[in-house]
Amino acid sequence: MERGSRVLVLGSSGLLGSELLFLLKKRGNPVIGFSRADLDITDPQASLKKIVEVEPEVVINCAAYTKVDKAEDEPELAFLVNRDGARNVARAAKEAGAKIVYISTDYVFDGRKNTPYREDDEINPLSIYGRSKAEGERAVMEENEDHLIVRTSWLYGRKEPNFVLTILKKAREESSLRVVADQVGAPTYVHDLAYGIVSLVEKNASGIYHFTNSGEVSWYGFALKIVELAGINGLNIIPITTEEAGRKAIRPKYSVLDLTKTSHLLGDRPRRFEEALAEFLNSYQKKRGEVSC
Repeated sequence: MERGSRVLVLGSSGLLGSELLFLLKKRGNPVIGFSRADLDITDPQASLKKIVEVEPEVVINCAAYTKVDKAEDEPELAFLVNRDGARNVARAAKEAGAKIVYISTDYVFDGRKNTPYREDDEINPLSIYGRSKAEGERAVMEENEDHLIVRTSWLYGRKEPNFVLTILKKAREESSLRVVADQVGAPTYVHDLAYGIVSLVEKNASGIYHFTNSGEVSWYGFALKIVELAGINGLNIIPITTEEAGRKAIRPKYSVLDLTKTSHLLGDRPRRFEEALAEFLNSYQKKRGEVSC
């Protein structure tokens, strides 16, 4: 993709989509964003018509069903969006002669490894959400040979809901917080992910790539780091097990993604999650006019 390539971003009002829209405009790409109100990707005819009309060179599909626990009660909707919607978009992108970029997740893995997952490791999702995204990957690969699938994890940024903003909110309202300590992954700042996706597309990457910030931590450890870097005092964070949390969807205990393939192509490894988090918290608190608690 050249800097002047025409790009269509689906899910453009969401956490990642809005960041991509901003970045691409800043870089001078002719870019169009469709939110769910603009296009329901579960409608195959509407998807084909509207995507072809745009005449994009690249379609980045950020539209997704992301409610991990609720998906256990709404499996039809999760698969409708994450599998069938992904298929509709990939097919329409092919008709338009465009590359399709599909955003996937660490939850396609079962967490039984204790070393980072490579792109070619076997997937075995444990939840409805993970299965729907895994089938979305498969649908994209079947429908459009010019595809890029980017798996990421533990995404946060300015738009709610996400773990970092939840911790900051709880810190203002409560004196203690219970956080799962036996699930390990890699937090990812949406700003960095957006740059990573655009960089991969500009390098003509195809197939499956992983992009997260570097490093690994438990949700409990991540919560402690958020509190530390935000300068928050007086919040007691209590480690608990996954079983104690009682969440409906099963999550992988270890879902760190290997970044070797991505780092080799881009010529640099994504920055550490602590550095990215510090930058986000600094900008977020400045914008809100907050001081340390």
